[in-house]
Amino acid sequence: MSVIMNGESFFSGLANNCRSNPNWASVNKRIFRGLDFLVSVANDDFHTYLTLTEPVSGIIEDRPDFSNVDGAIGIWGSRYTKNLVGKRLNGNTLQQLVDGQYTGNLQFCSALDPGGAYSCN
Repeated sequence: MSVIMNGESFFSGLANNCRSNPNWASVNKRIFRGLDFLVSVANDDFHTYLTLTEPVSGIIEDRPDFSNVDGAIGIWGSRYTKNLVGKRLNGNTLQQLVDGQYTGNLQFCSALDPGGAYSCN
């Protein structure tokens, strides 16, 4: 399973989010301090189990049994969660954030670019 977001969707979504809150309309600057990601993954058996145990939305309430343990009922699976904090943007992406079509008029600057072209000085 993967999630891919293209740049245009990222920047237009960010711009719409900033514009949708009236309290954020008159800010002097928006300081970019990095992106945070929460990545949660699990094996296919765990995904199958979660899918089969979702709430029933139809008339039929019978659920198939699911087990990946021989001679028993249960599930043996794995999952992992990783929190990635403060990831930087590359130069081109930072330029789009500060000067781009969607977010160029939203006063973004970068705390991660001290003395650079996009610094918050």
